[in-house]
Amino acid sequence: MDMDLAVFDLDGTLVASLEGIQYSMNKVLMENDFPTHDLESYRLFVGDGLKMVVVRSLPLEYRDPKYIETLYAQLLDVYSSGYAFGMHLYPEMAEALDGLVERKIRLAVNTNKNQNIAQRIVDTYLKDWPILRVAGSLADRPKKPDPAGLLAIMTELKATAANTIYIGDTAVDINTARNAGVPCISVTYGFRTRQELMTAHPDILVDSPQKILQVIDKGISAFNDS
Repeated sequence: MDMDLAVFDLDGTLVASLEGIQYSMNKVLMENDFPTHDLESYRLFVGDGLKMVVVRSLPLEYRDPKYIETLYAQLLDVYSSGYAFGMHLYPEMAEALDGLVERKIRLAVNTNKNQNIAQRIVDTYLKDWPILRVAGSLADRPKKPDPAGLLAIMTELKATAANTIYIGDTAVDINTARNAGVPCISVTYGFRTRQELMTAHPDILVDSPQKILQVIDKGISAFNDS
């Protein structure tokens, strides 16, 4: 594949961040006398931004828009320091990023996470690599699977769909790439199982960061990890 730009989802793709989300949201729930949730529940809650984590963690009868906004503000406050709880790069990710840089492929991040927090995570955990753009959640930018963030990155970096690859761990990422006309590598080590990803008809599935390099070297049509 003649790739010039690799755009990564953040949570569940580059970094393991579920524990920090669980810690922060459970703290908000406890402070508001709601039941908390285990880690596996949060695996299903994530993927559409932190506000949807709030919605999915609340009992149905409390999902009032104004109340959701209140708890979302509380979550952002707690998560601004709690995001780092248990966070780390996925195994082999450092080597995969090194390999992309060696291949002169530019790097960027597109996430539904709050822009400021996303930038802090990149600055902390990905500071050893040249991440050229971070497109997170902004009030005036639609969330994934709307391709606005991805297309903005491509426009700013003068990249084309033919020379861009998207890497993510959810159906949201598959549809984001599809909506932008960009091929997508879906990873099975993140927040969604292989079976869940298959329902979204992925271009290609890989089970480790190192296999991202193999796909890029061989091309999606020539690589089969299913």
